[in-house]
Amino acid sequence: MGFLASIFLVPTVAFVIPAVSGDVFIGTMLFVFGLLITSFSSLCLGVPGIIFLRKANLLNAEIVSFFGALAGAISLAYVAYSLNFYPQLGNEYEALTKHAIPSTKIGSALGFISALAFCVGAGIKSEILVRLVPAKSQE
Repeated sequence: MGFLASIFLVPTVAFVIPAVSGDVFIGTMLFVFGLLITSFSSLCLGVPGIIFLRKANLLNAEIVSFFGALAGAISLAYVAYSLNFYPQLGNEYEALTKHAIPSTKIGSALGFISALAFCVGAGIKSEILVRLVPAKSQE
């Protein structure tokens, strides 16, 4: 459940925002490309990371959210670089400075949101909240 939530949350939000303003075509394009990006990054970066954290006994919401933000930044920067780099023009510096590096901010935010959706859907608990909120006594 958490895996599906992490894949579909961000593209759905990317669809709803333009669709509400009346531009359904742009929303649909954002949904399709967002679904491709989130599913690819979740399969290639998220699943191995979750398996590693589970084996290392470090699986909690804070660590998953951090690595989700990191994976989102890397994934969106790679997509932005790939879409804006043309070898025949020699614009590698421009593709990095104007497109790839600025996209890491929104990519990390979207990755963080996707990781939080995964934690909620998979039932991964937060270690900080467990320490702050006292457990109810069983009487």
